Amino acid sequence: LLQPKMSKDKTKNIEKASEMIATAAGEGAQVVVLPEMFICDYNLEEFKKNAEPVIGFAENDDAHSMKMLSKAAKDHGVYIIGGSIPEKDGDKIYNTCA
Repeated sequence: LLQPKMSKDKTKNIEKASEMIATAAGEGAQVVVLPEMFICDYNLEEFKKNAEPVIGFAENDDAHSMKMLSKAAKDHGVYIIGGSIPEKDGDKIYNTCA
């Protein structure tokens, strides 16, 4: 179970989570679990600002956290429960487990 310290910077939060996944895998973890909303603070305005698509993420340039999770799982041979991220679907925002 990883619990990164959050910042206001989505990119830094994603990078920190990636580093922590690599460390956990290096220490023998087979399953890595991230917390709810690991890319931003838990509030509606931050959800709106940091939301990204989940469906079709591989083809979407805005799906930074989903791409990191997919790459980290493949690179380190671990299963990742990505906590949750704010998912953008049209004009709606969801709290989606990744």
